[in-house]
Amino acid sequence: MANFTLVCPNGTYSLAGSDEIYDCVCPENADSKRSARNIMECVCRPGFYREYSNLYPPANWWCKPCVPGEYCWENSNLTCPSHAFSIGSAQSYSDCYCTPAWKNATNRTELNYCEECPANSYCTGRGAVESCVANATAPVQSASYTACTCKLGFRGLNNTPCEACQSPAFCYSGLQATCPEGTFSPPLAWDRLNCSCLAGELAFFTDRIPAMSLLTLVYDRPLGPSRWTLYCLLGRKV
Repeated sequence: MANFTLVCPNGTYSLAGSDEIYDCVCPENADSKRSARNIMECVCRPGFYREYSNLYPPANWWCKPCVPGEYCWENSNLTCPSHAFSIGSAQSYSDCYCTPAWKNATNRTELNYCEECPANSYCTGRGAVESCVANATAPVQSASYTACTCKLGFRGLNNTPCEACQSPAFCYSGLQATCPEGTFSPPLAWDRLNCSCLAGELAFFTDRIPAMSLLTLVYDRPLGPSRWTLYCLLGRKV
């Protein structure tokens, strides 16, 4: 039956025969179009979705706040796009933000919303992209500055400036180690194998540990069927 005595304003509805403005109602956090005549014409506001329950007469439904990870529109609760999340009461997929290790897509749509964080960068969330410092690298999908590691031959940790390794040292994974006594290394050395005997010191290789004093071990590496070791004999002229 139509309501000929009262036209309710937007956001409400009234039962047929109503004639008082307080008869114009919708469930809490719901609205309707002008002249709506049925409670089912009430629509939950953005950020809420319709949940049915006998605990909420006369409609037997109520507008429930959207939960984190979803967005709510026209009575429905929908999941955020892949690799995206939301706080409560999100009203649109655009209210979802990319999770750590992901950034905003270049050509953003609901189906293509987030892209993996590129190499040599880190993404802490909400679409932000930060670059590693010069001479540092990071794998794709890095979520923190701790993923930035100085290149071989440089020292520095946690995305601090990478400094070139200098003699008598070698640098790897951002760490610095010192060459053995009586040896030196070229700039940007990155392995103990880069250490060499100082000029005037006797260098020799052996696959056995010699019974000699004043020796300094430079490196010990398996080479072919044997394990070869480089020694420097301190104070012995070549």
